[in-house]
Order: sequence, then structure tokens, then C-alpha cells
Amino acid sequence: ARERTARWFAYTRQIVWPMINSEIVSLGMVGLFTLSVAIVLGTAPLALTAAAMALVIFENQADRERGASVRALIEIAFPWLIAQSAFGFFSWLALFYILLCAIIYRALLGLAATRQARWIKWSNLAHLAIILALIAANAPIPAGVAALGLLAQILWQARYQLDRDGIAYARRVQSYVMMTMLMIALALWL
Repeated sequence: ARERTARWFAYTRQIVWPMINSEIVSLGMVGLFTLSVAIVLGTAPLALTAAAMALVIFENQADRERGASVRALIEIAFPWLIAQSAFGFFSWLALFYILLCAIIYRALLGLAATRQARWIKWSNLAHLAIILALIAANAPIPAGVAALGLLAQILWQARYQLDRDGIAYARRVQSYVMMTMLMIALALWL
């Protein structure tokens, strides 16, 4: 009996305890908490939360290119959709804005990882589409602020052309992207 107890303690110390003390358990706890909150918010937020959590698993298994695209959806599109569904507000225009913001974020991830200038074009085009949609939605002030954010990004692109540091560029312009997202939220709310 002592030998079996000693083996059980050894097994627990070597196998079970590292699992308990690992990130897997932490992620599991966060996942349970997240699903619990989503259950309280309703069916649509629960389904979107479960889909986002499933995509996290796919993101870790996917290659770098697909993983970055899935990451943009998980970190930008899904939280926004979950919030909209929780508050009972959804519109196709909002979905259009959400997808454009996810494209901008994906472009910044791609630029930081690969340093390919094509990602700047994607970011600029998506930002321009947001500005035009804000103008068409009769939201001139948010469109103007978003245009100033795009102008600031274009000015930082001159610096990027000199140093080719995609990570530094993404850090420099992330506040302008967040400002644009805030302007979109204000335009949708007002």
C-alpha cells in the first residue's frame, strides 16, 4: 500500500500538478467564466462566444497566414458582434464597419510579421472605405476624425518606407485605428 501511495504521489507531482499549474487550466477557467457571462447575456452572445473559442483552437493549429486572419476575427470582429448582440443592436452597416476594422487589424498583423508593403495598401483602402461609409451615413464629424487618423497613418508610412520596421509602424498607428473604431461606434450610436 505504501508503494502504491508513493507512486500515486510521484505521478501527481510529475504529471497532474504541472497540468494544474499550467496555462491550460488558466485558459479553461477563463473559458468557463466567459461562457458563464455569455449565458447570462443570451443565446446570440453565447453562440458567438462559443464560435470565437472554437476559432482560438483553429488559430493555434493554422499556419501563420491563416492564423493572423482568424486572429483578426477573434480579436476585433467577435467582441464587437458579441457586444452588439448583447445590447440587442445589429445592423448590416455595423457588420460592414466591423469587417473593415478586422481587415485593418489583419493588415497591421501582416505588416508586423512580414514587412510587406501590400498590407499598408489594404489598411489604407479599408480605412478609406470606412470614411466614405461614414460620409454616406451622414456622420461628417466621425468621418473627419477618421480622415485625420488616416492622414496620420499616411504620414507614418513615410517613416516606414525608410526603416521598414513593420512592428514599429503598427505600434505607431494603433491609436489612430482605435480612434477610428471609436468614431464608428459613435456614428452608429447617434
